[in-house]
Amino acid sequence: MCQVHCTRAVLKNIPRKMQKEIIECLRDAYGSEERLQALADELNDKGYRKAANTIERFIPGLLSYTAFPKEHWKKIRTTNMMERMNKELKRRTRVAGCQRRSRNPHLCRNNSPHPT
Repeated sequence: MCQVHCTRAVLKNIPRKMQKEIIECLRDAYGSEERLQALADELNDKGYRKAANTIERFIPGLLSYTAFPKEHWKKIRTTNMMERMNKELKRRTRVAGCQRRSRNPHLCRNNSPHPT
């Protein structure tokens, strides 16, 4: 799980009034297993067990980008690049053709009033 998705998952289990504070804590904690564990323990002590479990469960994945050279960290710590690639593949492989839900039946080549 990337940092963005982890942050979203944690915030689902935090009251809205505390979310800004937790976002800052998460940003400070990303990059260090000890700080992430300390934040999870703190959230658990405050009664936010689900949020703490989310952090604890994804600590190894959140730090996996550190196995690569530091100059690549900014690009690979989130899945934005992968999501963009998937979106582009979907766009390029989409078949251009008649829209079945089209209100104008003459937009489809087979239904054209003019012979081809």
